[in-house]
Amino acid sequence: MRALEIAFKDIKTVVRDYKALTLIIAMPLILIVILGAALAPMFSKEDRIATFKVAFVDLNGGDIGTYVRQVFTSEELKDLITLVDAATEEDGRDLVLKGEAACAVIIPEAPSSTSPQDSLEIKVLGDAADSIRPEIVRGIANVFASQYSAVYAATGNVVEAVMRAAAQAQVALSSEDLSGLASKVADSVTEKTLKSRTVLAQSAMETTWISSAQYYTAGMSTMFVLFGGMLGVKSIIEERKMHTMARLFATKATKADILLGKTLATFLICLLQLLVLIGFTWGVLRVDWGGPVVAVLGVAAAMAFASTGFAMFIGSLAKTERVADGLVNASVQLMALLGGCAMPIYAFPAALHFVSQLTITRWGLQGFLSIMEGRGLAGALQPMLVMGLMGAVYLGFGLKRIRLE
Repeated sequence: MRALEIAFKDIKTVVRDYKALTLIIAMPLILIVILGAALAPMFSKEDRIATFKVAFVDLNGGDIGTYVRQVFTSEELKDLITLVDAATEEDGRDLVLKGEAACAVIIPEAPSSTSPQDSLEIKVLGDAADSIRPEIVRGIANVFASQYSAVYAATGNVVEAVMRAAAQAQVALSSEDLSGLASKVADSVTEKTLKSRTVLAQSAMETTWISSAQYYTAGMSTMFVLFGGMLGVKSIIEERKMHTMARLFATKATKADILLGKTLATFLICLLQLLVLIGFTWGVLRVDWGGPVVAVLGVAAAMAFASTGFAMFIGSLAKTERVADGLVNASVQLMALLGGCAMPIYAFPAALHFVSQLTITRWGLQGFLSIMEGRGLAGALQPMLVMGLMGAVYLGFGLKRIRLE
């Protein structure tokens, strides 16, 4: 109960601080509008995605591999994808890990039986740090696999219909006749399937397309929530400096009550800040945050928790408010730069992709972008879990070291 009283007291203090509200609400909104308009050309459909390499592993060695290769080397995809052959799945994985390919496409081995495959599952291996290019390839592969299954079903239905008609007409059909008919039907349907590859490529790219307004709305929200977290922790530093912490202890509040109250206040400040930014940009600026809503709220809560942990960590290191400001300004600016809040992630070299994964901002941004790209809650789960882990580590270290007096 005392922890809740402490938390609400700190929240009311922040709400009455117009200077603080300007920093955590007005400033990101201004930057969203400016950056979204100024850097819109970087997100044009023509410039956004440069040609990238895809490792191609054909374990099938038959017509299926040939058909898939035709799709990825088609006229519509030649300016987007370059295939690099790899002998085994491990070779393809190595090319991805070394940064020599954006992802690897694995065509499965043919079944041991002589009967054709009734379904096809094409495996796509991608770098978790790259949320764009592997999804394009995965979308194309999934659509092709679905259409392959449709070809198989159509072939079987036609052959069955011919067999029934032949039986009624009392016409004998040899196995060679049926095999030839099935082959002709499959070739005809497959040819029409391959002609639809333009739709495959365009639909895959459209599902991953986001605007500059969406990108910088997510980026600035992710960046400034880290500043918002410091507002709750600064009350500890200020009360420690003014020697007013004794008043809280005089109310019979324990150290655990105070730390819990301060932590809860910081978390709620961060969460409310994100909810205001999300609501305003969606309702007024018409920014599409994607869905479902539970996924957006989940990423917001995970980001607020990570920001709370980071703020407590900074509070445990800083003895004065000036030192805290210096630490948070330097660290947040660095995380914003490395995490992709200032410069689009897709433009990063391979080395920076790895370093950026060590920042809270990268995972917060990736979580929101995954939802905006249409991947829903499943696409946001990994960023949410990573932010939860980062927040727990920062929070544990901060609470252990922070001084109240």
